[in-house]
This record gives sequence, C-alpha cells and structure tokens, in this order.
Amino acid sequence: MKSFFRFIGMLPFIGKIGIKLLVYHFYQSMTASERKQSYLHLIVFLAYSILLHATQAMVGIQALSFNSPLWVKVISGLYAIINICVILTQAYLGLRITNFWRRGMCPRTNKAMPEWTISEVATMLAVTFGGQIFFITLYLWYFPW
Repeated sequence: MKSFFRFIGMLPFIGKIGIKLLVYHFYQSMTASERKQSYLHLIVFLAYSILLHATQAMVGIQALSFNSPLWVKVISGLYAIINICVILTQAYLGLRITNFWRRGMCPRTNKAMPEWTISEVATMLAVTFGGQIFFITLYLWYFPW
C-alpha cells in the first residue's frame, strides 16, 4: 500500500508543491505552538484539497452517464480514478501527519527545503492544467444541455 501512495506522490501534479512545503514546515517546527500551527495549516490544506478532488471525481463519474463516444467515457473514467487515487493519498498523508503529531515525535532532520527547477514546475503545470482543460472541454462538449 505504501508503494501505491509513493507512486501517486511521484506523479507530476502541481498540488504536491504546496503539500511538500507545508510538511517541511511541520517537520522543522521547533516549539509546540509552531508545530500546532503548522499541523493545522497542513490539515486544512489537505481537507480543502480532498474536498476539491472529491468534487472533480464526482464530475468525472457524472460524465460517464453522458451520451458520448467510448473514448470520452474512458477519459472520464480515468479522470475520476486519478482524482480518487489523489484523495486516498492525501487522506493517508493526513492520517500519518496526525499520528506523528499526536505522538509528539520530533524528527527535525537537516533536510533542505524542497525545491523544484523551472522545468519541473512547468511540467507539473502542464500536466495538471492541461488535463483539467482537456477534461472540462470534453465535459462541456458532451454535456446534455
């Protein structure tokens, strides 16, 4: 199961930039109040992200019922499955962070702040927004007005 979540985390989606930065700040917090504030920021961000991905997954599932060609149904199904996988990964991360916070563990390793090159960010933007725009275009094209 852990390898599944690592695989999803390796995919080039733009949301992982915000998540990794929040996780980094959570792990590097020194005082209890900093740690609590970082934990709350991370959990709120994950909850909001899960809510948005759940909405997107429901839209993908709804698009399966449209009178559209098979290839559009396949794309809609993949869109829904990818969003569900992202939801599961974010929920897993939230549970791990909550467990870590409740135990009071303090890793405080000397890891550097996560950084990405311009090409990595451009790839993440292209994959995320390109997929969104492609799906929305198909959704609106075959939406039963």
